[in-house]
Amino acid sequence: MLGIRRILVGGAVALGLAGAAGALNPVVDDLKIEASDPVTGDEFGWDVSILGSLAVIGAPLDNINGANSGSAYLFAKGASGLWFETQKITPGNAASTANFGASVAMGDGFCVVGAPVQPTGGMFRAGSAYVFTFDGVDWAETAELIPPTLATKDRLGYSAAVSGDVAVIGAPGDGFFDFTLGKAFVYRRLATGHWTLEASLLASDAAANDHFGASVAIDGDRLIVGADRNDDNGDSSGSAYVFERSAQTGQWTQKAKLTALGAASGDQFGFAVAIEGDLVAVSAFRDDYSGLNNAGTVRLFRRNGGGAWPEIATLDAGSGAVAADVFGSSVAIANGVVFAGAPTEASPLVSPGRVYVFEETAGAGGWTRSTTLDPIDGQAGDFFGNAVASDGQRAICGARWDDNIKENAGSATVFAFVEDCLGDLNGDGQRDTADLGLMLSVFGSQNIDADLNGDGVVDTADVGAMIAAFGVSCP
Repeated sequence: MLGIRRILVGGAVALGLAGAAGALNPVVDDLKIEASDPVTGDEFGWDVSILGSLAVIGAPLDNINGANSGSAYLFAKGASGLWFETQKITPGNAASTANFGASVAMGDGFCVVGAPVQPTGGMFRAGSAYVFTFDGVDWAETAELIPPTLATKDRLGYSAAVSGDVAVIGAPGDGFFDFTLGKAFVYRRLATGHWTLEASLLASDAAANDHFGASVAIDGDRLIVGADRNDDNGDSSGSAYVFERSAQTGQWTQKAKLTALGAASGDQFGFAVAIEGDLVAVSAFRDDYSGLNNAGTVRLFRRNGGGAWPEIATLDAGSGAVAADVFGSSVAIANGVVFAGAPTEASPLVSPGRVYVFEETAGAGGWTRSTTLDPIDGQAGDFFGNAVASDGQRAICGARWDDNIKENAGSATVFAFVEDCLGDLNGDGQRDTADLGLMLSVFGSQNIDADLNGDGVVDTADVGAMIAAFGVSCP
């Protein structure tokens, strides 16, 4: 299983190592990622995305350009291992109530940010999505992705995801008595840096108010779109659709429609989706699992040799599940590890929220909860886990109602998932005098690699841990 370390130093999140041998529990401290200009009600952490040493965090209720115009923040991990805010971004045509930052997706040198209530072209709640590109110094707006069929109440940018040079943007419509058909739009970045619309996706059985596009995820030439108000198994029972791109024709085609076993009215299956290779995760965050109202589940599907997508597992909060957990409010998959957020986790009156981590049991065909990700100084009602993303090395969790600085200003926390050898500071596979020398050279500092117990400083406790493992080869 993965080792997990969360170390927070100097007002930002630093990421340390937890090896397969002697792995430590997550380290608790009292600092986290927050906006440099927190304001009551901004809800920083509404959506989050991470890729390598870059992260983007949305704050769609920021009033910087009018009420709820929204913003997003870029963070980078420096050479010291500390995360720091690099830039706050807003679009050039920012408008009141646009909710810019409601969806965010980090790419390689660019990010996509949705503004689902942007009055594009003067159309009420038409929405929009923007691309910001890093030029080596700053993040600059380089494209606004507007499909030619955009219409009133489409709410383009409600969801967004990126894989390589491809972005998929959800436009589920308002979903209440407006008879809009949800859509998802696929854009591709060309070698010139320009973005072109590659596909406009509709469900094969599209129906008004299904909310198709409420969630999207993409991995290479395969993507999934959630429709959490589809009524196949009762009002808002929900569904999700898998699409694949043909390498020969470049066309995107629907390959499967997914619904949950035992689906029922109000489950909202498809509220959040994730995909990696042949594995798909779809949340039903209002599933009354085991008779517990709105306890929530996440269903896993895996493509078989015949191209079908059978349901293979149901994930839930386990023995601690209670009504109103809304487990599955967010989902992510990275390196075969599944993350599921439960932002009320029993009740917002008593819990700050939690993210559950699951790994497949080797040879057993089952899934086991390997750990949980918990907030640092969590308080009741923080809504920690309302958003989660992972790139396989790190996970980032949003807590948009965190009141640490100001009411509902929000926060995010970064966790590291590393399988390196604890104490092998020079990476040579041994824990020896070279490593001890490196540790002594930074003694008394906040060096994240040498701080083996994660208490924020390299001290005698860390030297003791090094000596205890001294001479033992890494597995």
